Amino acid sequence: MNSANIAVNSENIAVNSSNIALNSANIRVNASAISTNAANISTNAQGIAANSANIVVNSENIAVNYNLANIPTNVSTNSANISANIAVNSENIAVNSTNLATISTNVSTNSANISVNKSAVEDLTKESRGGIASLAALSGTTGPALSPGESGAGIGVGYFQGESAVGFDYTKRLAGKDGEGRTYVQFGLGTNMDEVVYRAGVSWKFKKKSL
Repeated sequence: MNSANIAVNSENIAVNSSNIALNSANIRVNASAISTNAANISTNAQGIAANSANIVVNSENIAVNYNLANIPTNVSTNSANISANIAVNSENIAVNSTNLATISTNVSTNSANISVNKSAVEDLTKESRGGIASLAALSGTTGPALSPGESGAGIGVGYFQGESAVGFDYTKRLAGKDGEGRTYVQFGLGTNMDEVVYRAGVSWKFKKKSL
């Protein structure tokens, strides 16, 4: 009986050993498959990352292509704006040219007026200085003391700022009806040979009243 059991157990042991060997082989196959799957998962992950990057690039390219699609419209708009600006600039240039011509005419007119004014100022300056010199010459013509019925004359000279003048004065003391000569008549002139200054006057001497 034991011999039969031993024989059965031996067969079972042999079967189990075969099964163990088979399981070990299957485990090795599964381990290899798992390793292969892990490698494939890593490769797929890299592919997914690459695809994600490509999606970003494609999105950027789509945006760029959208802008490219708008380029003809933008070029047309810019061309219209450039044409309008050129027209405005042309008008402004024409206006500026007219203004420059007017300014040039005004400058010429002003230059001529300045020249005339300068000449007039110089003439006025010379005339004024000559007049002052003539007045100074007249001031220097102090006449002598005169008796009733006598006349006197005086000559003077004057100078001012480059202008010289000579003055002449004539005085007449009228005798009057009573012969006391209370009336003086004066006449004088001064000149720098370009301008002449005149003066004339009458003066009276009043008799002292007795108290």
